[in-house]
Amino acid sequence: MRNISSRGSASPVVRLEQLLLGIARHYGARDPLVGDFETMGMTPSQLHALMWIGHDGPLTMGQLARRLCISEKTITGLVDRLERAALCQRERDEKDRRIIRARISRKGTKIFREFHQHLSVRLEHFFELLDEEEHEAVFRILEKVHAKLAKGAFESRASGKEPS
Repeated sequence: MRNISSRGSASPVVRLEQLLLGIARHYGARDPLVGDFETMGMTPSQLHALMWIGHDGPLTMGQLARRLCISEKTITGLVDRLERAALCQRERDEKDRRIIRARISRKGTKIFREFHQHLSVRLEHFFELLDEEEHEAVFRILEKVHAKLAKGAFESRASGKEPS
């Protein structure tokens, strides 16, 4: 078994990678959001797309492609497969017919709810490993990361500007 370094001289990136690998050795390295749903014949990308339109409502092809980090050409095929499985449907914008959104279907909503329940159980297991003070520490860190990303932290770095 590999040793996970403590604070010492390891960079934060190395420490995070080591910790995530260590956790994965005990909890499985596959995407915990998807693993059990592959038996339904869905790919991870299809399930993630269903998750986004289930959470956020109808999304344009471009929005969905960006959320999944895939091209708009690729999202077209993915949405085609979700439509054929009756998990979503395309709808045109009433004001601008060039805009097409993917909307979750009733069947897709049923799978989304099962997925959401499965995710909740998985997260409960992780939180059972921590005490209340540690829960709050996790939330503080994630809220800070979220706030910086919402302000465009990555976009600022790419352009050479420091985020505010």
